[in-house]
Amino acid sequence: MQQWLKANKKKFLGFSILTLLLTFGGYVKYRPIHCDPIDFAHEARIKNDAVKLKKQFSLIACMQKHNTPGLAIAFIENGMLKFATGFGVLNSEKETTVNADTVFSVGSVSKVINAVLILRLVDKGLLDFDVDVNRYLKSWKIKKNKFTSSKKITLRHLLSHTAGLTVHGFPDFYPGEELPTVIETLEGKAPAKTSAVKSILTPGTKMKYSGGGITVSQLVVTDVTGLTYPEAAEKYVFNPLEMKRSTFLNPLPKTHGNIAKAHDRAGKLIAKPRGYQAMPEMAASGLWTSANDLAKFMKALINSYHGESNFLMKETTRTMMTPIEISNAKKIVPAGLKKQTGVGVFLSTLENGETLFSHNGSNESYKALIKGWLESRSAIVILSNGAKAKPLIKNIAQDMIVYYQRT
Repeated sequence: MQQWLKANKKKFLGFSILTLLLTFGGYVKYRPIHCDPIDFAHEARIKNDAVKLKKQFSLIACMQKHNTPGLAIAFIENGMLKFATGFGVLNSEKETTVNADTVFSVGSVSKVINAVLILRLVDKGLLDFDVDVNRYLKSWKIKKNKFTSSKKITLRHLLSHTAGLTVHGFPDFYPGEELPTVIETLEGKAPAKTSAVKSILTPGTKMKYSGGGITVSQLVVTDVTGLTYPEAAEKYVFNPLEMKRSTFLNPLPKTHGNIAKAHDRAGKLIAKPRGYQAMPEMAASGLWTSANDLAKFMKALINSYHGESNFLMKETTRTMMTPIEISNAKKIVPAGLKKQTGVGVFLSTLENGETLFSHNGSNESYKALIKGWLESRSAIVILSNGAKAKPLIKNIAQDMIVYYQRT
C-alpha cells in the first residue's frame, strides 16, 4: 500500500477531510475532522499554519495512518442524499479506485438489515413479533431449560439481544475453508468455529449481545418463507429499495465485481487468492453492500418512521426505534450516555434531544458504521476495507455528531 500512496499522494494531498465534507456536504463549519485531535488540531490552530493544516488533515494521510486502502462515505441531510463517494483503492496492490457502488463487507451492520427483513415479514402477517419462535422453527429448535420454561424467546428478544443466548460473534472463513450450515453453527459442530448457541438467561431480563441469537432469527426467516436467506433479503428488502449492489451471498461471487478487498492491520492484502473472506452466519455478519445502497436503506427507514414510506409501517418502525426495557441497561453503555438497545439498532438521545440510531460493523478486515438522526432526517454511512480503520471511522462520525448537536 505504501507504494500506491506515494504514487497517488499528489492526487489527494489537497483533499483534506475538511475539504471533502465541505465540498460534498457543506456542513462541517466549525472545525476539521481529524485523525488525532490531540496531536494535530491544537498545534495547527495555534500556529495558524494553513499549509501544515492542509497536509496534516489530508484524507489520504489519515487513511495511511490507519493502513486503510479504501473508504466509501454517504451522507443524507434533511431526507436528501447530499453525496455518496469513494476514496482510495479496492486493492492495495492495484490502482482500481473505490466509488459509491463498491461493495464492502459490513459486519454487524448486517443485523440491521436482518431486523428490517423480519419486520417486513411481520407487516405482511407472516410472523408475529411476540410469540415463541419455536413455533416458526422447523429444522431446529431452541432447547427448553430452566431459563425458557416460564418465558419463551420471541423475535423481539432475538433482535434486541435480550433473548439470553450465547455466542457473541463469529470469526471469518478464508478461501479454501469449508463453510458450516446454519444448523452446524447453532449446534457448534464442525466446520463451525464457535460453540453451540445456548440459553443462559431468562428472556427479556438482560441485554447480552448475541450473534447466535441473530442466527436463530435467520433460520426463522428461511423456515417460514421457504427461501434461502439471500433470496428472502432480495425479495423483501433489496428489490423494494433498488439496492442492486447488495447481497448476503457468501462467499461473494467474483462476478459481482467492484469488490473492496480485505486488508490486515498493516494494510496488506490478505485472504488470497480470492482477496476476501466469507461470513456464512449471514444475518449476523454476512452482508455485502455499498455506500449508495445503504444510503437508500437509511432514507427508507427514516421516511418510514415519519409515515412517509410504505416500506415499513410507521407503527412498526416506531417499535424498532423504541428502547427495550431491560434490567441491566445502564451496565452496557458508558456512564452518562443515554443509550439503549432497540430492535436491531442501538439508540442514543443526544444533548439537543435528537434520537440517534446506529450500528457498527467489524469483520476481520472490514469496518463499517451507520448512524441516523430521526428528527432531522439525516444519516451517515462509512465503509472501509482495512482492519485498522475503526479509529478513522469513529473520528469522522464523532465530528458529525458534534455538528448535529450544535445545529
